[in-house]
Amino acid sequence: MSLQRNVQQQNELTFDNMLARAQFFRARGVPIGARNFLTTQGIDVDTSIIVQAAEGYILGFPFGLGGMLLTADYRFFTFELELNAALTDVVFVHEFTDVTSQQNMSTKNKGTGKGFGALALTVLRAVNAA
Repeated sequence: MSLQRNVQQQNELTFDNMLARAQFFRARGVPIGARNFLTTQGIDVDTSIIVQAAEGYILGFPFGLGGMLLTADYRFFTFELELNAALTDVVFVHEFTDVTSQQNMSTKNKGTGKGFGALALTVLRAVNAA
């Protein structure tokens, strides 16, 4: 029998998972090839967070990084980058899309509480304040 969570508990679980992922990538860093690519796109990796991530084996290529990131100026991007074996260069950009307008930024959604975007902004502020 599964445990039912109320809206607040669901939001806390989502926040905790997103925070752990953001802290993991902040501590570990992103591969230099991905960092360089993101920098050329005007993204400061040191003040941005990865809020969703899928590494290469999930994306279907051996050396890759993908997911969604949130910048310090509150822009969301989905990305899938294929890197060389040394992780120093992007070999192919499968996706790089600004999805800011698609994010639920509401803090009060009936039945779901805070939207994904609103939770991500809270995580960004927490990680950048640390």
